[in-house]
Amino acid sequence: MSKAPAGTRVIKVVYKVNKGSFEVHYRLKDSDKELTTADVDNNEGKEYDVSFVHKFQAKEIAGYRAVNASQEATIKHKGVNEVIFEYEKIEDPKPATPVTPVVDPKDEETEIAAYGPLPSKAQLDYHKEELAAFIHYGMNTYTNSEWGNGRENPQNFNPTNLDTDQWIKTLKDAGFKRTIMVVKHHDGFVIYPSQYTKHTVAASPWKNGKGDLLEEISKSATKYDMNMGVYLSPWDANNPNYHVNTEKEYNEYYLNQLKEILGNPKYGNNGKFIEVWMDGARGSGAQKVTYTFDKWFEYIKKAEGDIAIFSAQPTSVRWIGNERGIAGDPVWHKVKKAKITDDVKNDYLNHGDPEGDMYSVGEADVSIRSGWFYHDNQQPKSIKDLMDIYFKSVGRGTPLLLNIPPNKEGRFADADVARLQEFRATLDQMYATDFAKGATVTASSTRKNHLYQASHLTDGKDDTSWALANDAKTGEFTVDLGQKRRFDVVELKEDIAKGQRISGFKVEVELNGRWVPYGEGSTVGYRRLIQGQPVEAQKIRVTITGAQATPILTNFSVYKTPSSIEKTDGYPLGLDYHSNTTADKENTTWYDESEGIRGTSMWTNQKDASVTYRFTGTKAYVVSTVDPNHGEMSVYVDGQKVADVQTNNAARKRSQMVYETGDLAPGEHTIKLVNKTGKPIATEGIYTLNNAGKGMFEMKETTYEVQKGQPVTVTIKRVGGSKGTATVHVVTEPEQGFMVKCTRTQQLT
Repeated sequence: MSKAPAGTRVIKVVYKVNKGSFEVHYRLKDSDKELTTADVDNNEGKEYDVSFVHKFQAKEIAGYRAVNASQEATIKHKGVNEVIFEYEKIEDPKPATPVTPVVDPKDEETEIAAYGPLPSKAQLDYHKEELAAFIHYGMNTYTNSEWGNGRENPQNFNPTNLDTDQWIKTLKDAGFKRTIMVVKHHDGFVIYPSQYTKHTVAASPWKNGKGDLLEEISKSATKYDMNMGVYLSPWDANNPNYHVNTEKEYNEYYLNQLKEILGNPKYGNNGKFIEVWMDGARGSGAQKVTYTFDKWFEYIKKAEGDIAIFSAQPTSVRWIGNERGIAGDPVWHKVKKAKITDDVKNDYLNHGDPEGDMYSVGEADVSIRSGWFYHDNQQPKSIKDLMDIYFKSVGRGTPLLLNIPPNKEGRFADADVARLQEFRATLDQMYATDFAKGATVTASSTRKNHLYQASHLTDGKDDTSWALANDAKTGEFTVDLGQKRRFDVVELKEDIAKGQRISGFKVEVELNGRWVPYGEGSTVGYRRLIQGQPVEAQKIRVTITGAQATPILTNFSVYKTPSSIEKTDGYPLGLDYHSNTTADKENTTWYDESEGIRGTSMWTNQKDASVTYRFTGTKAYVVSTVDPNHGEMSVYVDGQKVADVQTNNAARKRSQMVYETGDLAPGEHTIKLVNKTGKPIATEGIYTLNNAGKGMFEMKETTYEVQKGQPVTVTIKRVGGSKGTATVHVVTEPEQGFMVKCTRTQQLT
C-alpha cells in the first residue's frame, strides 16, 4: 500500500526486463521427457514489458495430445523463463475385431472388412434411439434465470404440483428413448439431498426438506422403461472450493457426487444410467479450475460399464457445435483425439473429421423453447421449426437432444405437451408408408457375396445390406416403385457398425423420360433424410459420388410428409440448380453461410467482388438474400451488363428470386454477379432451364381468387424456348377446399 503524504502525485512505473526470454518445452506428462525441441522466444532481442501477458499455443505432436492447448505467461526475470506444455500419449485406435466371414461356396468376393474407428455398443445404441430429451429444472426455474450465481436461497425451490410421471410418460408417448436430467446446473443447487453440500432440496420447503427429485424421476423412468442420463455441471458457482487453490478438494467433491448418484441403486432406470453429461460451460469470471477428468471417467466406466459420456474432452459423445440442434453436412462421427482441446473450433465439432482416429457421436442439443429453463413469456417452437431441426439432426445421422423444461408447478406446460404430441403425430404420418418397400432395385454392380444383394435395400430390414463389387467406392442404383408415387422424402441408411464411409451422394428422379436432380449431400451415416418438394415419380436413382472405402448401405426408403410441413422453393423440378459452392469467386473474398434455398449461401462486402456461374440452357433465375443492410448487385450475362439489382429490403428474406434472364439461345452461358457499392450482397445459386429449347410454361399470376359459380381466366406463357408442341393441363391441387368441374387441355406452340 502506498504511504505517500496527501497531495503527493503517485506515478505508475512500468518495469521492463532487458534480454529476458521464454523457453517453451513440450514434455510427456509427469516426466522430463522432451517430445520435441524446445522453442525460444526472446522478443527479437527487444525489451519485454512485465505487465504484458504473452499467450503460447501448444504444438500438434503426432501420437500425443496437449493437456492444455494454450498458456499465458509474463516475464519474471532477465534469465530464461520456462513455459512447459504437458502431453498425454494417445492410444492407438483399437483395430476392429475381425469378423469371421460366413463362407459360401458360391461367393466370389469376401465379406467387407471394418473400416476406420468403429462405434461401441453404447454409441450404436444412441444412433438407433435417435431422440433424447433434456430436462432443465431447478433453482433457475424459480428465479427466472438461465445461469444462476450460486448465491440463491434454497427456499426459492418449491414446486406445488410436481409430477415426474407426467414428464416421462409424455416423452415416452412422443417417441423419446432416453432422458437426461439436470441434477446440478452451474449455480450448484442439487436436486437430491447430497451429503457433501447444503445447497440442495433438503434446504428447501418442498416436502419439508424431505424430498428427493432424482429419486422421483428415477422411479418414473423405471415405471415407463425410459433410459436415463444425468447432467452434472463441473462448474459450480456455489461451492467454496471451486478455486485454483483448492481444486483438489473440489475435484474430490465432484467425484463424490458422481458416486452418490451412480453408486445408489435407487437412482436411474432400474439403477442404471446410460449417459453422463458434463457441460463444458464456465462463466467468464469463474476460476479456471483444472478438472481431474481421468479419475471421473475411470469411476463412471467402473460403475456403468459401456456408457456414453458427453464432455469437452475426447469422449464418446461430443457437442455438435451449436445450440440450434443442427448437424453439419458433412457430419463425420469421428474426430482426431488430439484436436479435442479447450480451443477446438465449433465448426470442427459440427462437421467432425473424415480422418478422425476415434469414433465420436455428435449430439445435437436444442430447447423446445428459446430458453433452457422455463419462462412464462416463452412459447414452444412451431411444428415446422421442430421438423426442420429433426431433418437437420436425425436426418443427418445425429441424435437429437431436445430440452423440455418443466414449469414452476413441476409439470410440462400444456403447450409443450401439445407440441410434442403434434411432433409424434407428424413423424408417425410421415413414416406410415414406405413407398419403396419391396420395390425393384437395379444396381451398377453388386458385390459377389451372398451377404450383399440389391434387393436388401428395399426389404425394410436394417440387418441386411448392399455393396458395390470389386471394392468400388462409387456407383449407383435405381429403384422402380412400380407406379408413380407422390413423395418428398428419400432415406438412405449406412452400415455404420462397420465404419462410416460415404462422403458424397446425389438423388435424381425420372420425370418425362429425363433424370432430374432431387437432392444431394455429403455424409450418410446411420440415417440420412433428403427432403425435397413433393413430386410424382416412379423411378429414383441414387449415385454414390464419393466414399472412403466400399460403401455399405442397409436401407432405401421413400416417404411423404404431411402437407403441413411440405417444403417447396417455388421452382419446378425440371430446372437445374447450380449452388454457390460450384461458382467461381475469381479470387475475391466471399463468406460462407449454412443457410439458403438448398442449405448454402455466401456473401461479400468487398466492392467489385464477383462470382461467376457457368451453365448450359436457355434461361436462368438468380436467387439471393435481401436485407435492410444489403446493396446493389450488377448482373452480367455472357459478359454483357444487363442490370443493376437492388437487394436492399425492409425485412431480411432468404431465397428470393432477384433476377430473371430473357430467353437465351441454346448452349453454354455465364452469369456474373458483382458487388457494385461495397455494401453486402449475397448469392445462394441460380436455377437454369436446359431441355433442348422446348421451354416451359409460366402462369401470369401466382394466385387466383375465384368466386363460387364464377369462371376465372388463367393466362399461361411459354418461356425459355418453343421447340415442338406441348400440352397443358390445368388442374387444382387436392385438399384445397374446391375442385374444378373439368380441366381444359390445349396444345400450344
